[in-house]
Amino acid sequence: MERPWMERCWRASHRGGCSIFHATYYRIPRSLHDARLLVCDYDCIHERFPAMFRDTKEVLKRKRHAFNHADAVVTISESSKQDLIEFYGLQEDKIRVAHLGVSSFFRLPEEKIERGNSPYLLYVGSRATYKNFAIVERFFRESMTDMDLIVVGGPSLEECRWPGGGRRLWVRADDERLRSLYWGACALIYPSMYEGFGLPPLEALACGCPVVASDIPVLREVLGEHAEYFCCSDVDDLEAAVNRALGWTEKRRLEGHNHAKTFTWERSASVLQNCYRQLS
Repeated sequence: MERPWMERCWRASHRGGCSIFHATYYRIPRSLHDARLLVCDYDCIHERFPAMFRDTKEVLKRKRHAFNHADAVVTISESSKQDLIEFYGLQEDKIRVAHLGVSSFFRLPEEKIERGNSPYLLYVGSRATYKNFAIVERFFRESMTDMDLIVVGGPSLEECRWPGGGRRLWVRADDERLRSLYWGACALIYPSMYEGFGLPPLEALACGCPVVASDIPVLREVLGEHAEYFCCSDVDDLEAAVNRALGWTEKRRLEGHNHAKTFTWERSASVLQNCYRQLS
């Protein structure tokens, strides 16, 4: 939110006797009067990869200012909580964790999906450096797989052929099409070197889609035993993980679905509600 609008919101809420100001990003009012301040944090990507962003210096300055004035901080994973402690020295009892939720829209298909005609692996998300898309392309160039790679999100990509005969296809997808892609995929590949949470793998699991994920702490936290993990710099390890995912049984898919459905927005809201009570 731009500062003029934020200041207007703050003045209006102050006139109404606001007791808590919940900043969903790192811009906070110049004066809080007597209100308590709750700040949301989503990740520490600027801290982990400072050279990737032009605005790193300004973002880190703004974040430190917000955290120094906050009465409490809410973040979206235990992994992100540890990052806040590491980078900002925040006290553990100042931080609350509210995992993200998976929409009930992402669910198992009503009818069995046949995946034999044009098998594909799915990639969902941006292709920024830390997302590690390069290892996915390397896998397709070196593995000689004949499967297609469907890429959702990020700038458009030209269609190309892999050495094994499969294609790289970039598509735009609303939620309905994305759900269909999860349903039809042989697996989702999620190769990130860093995440604050990692929602696409949970959406995939909710739809019964096997997940191949980089072996990083936050994905272990979110996905538990319901993914095939690989070292995010090892293309041979990625190939082995893909092969394991291709062997998922219906029972394994159902277990992944049930795990994903434990992440609800109601549970996230409950954490915030308790935080509001404690700050009141």
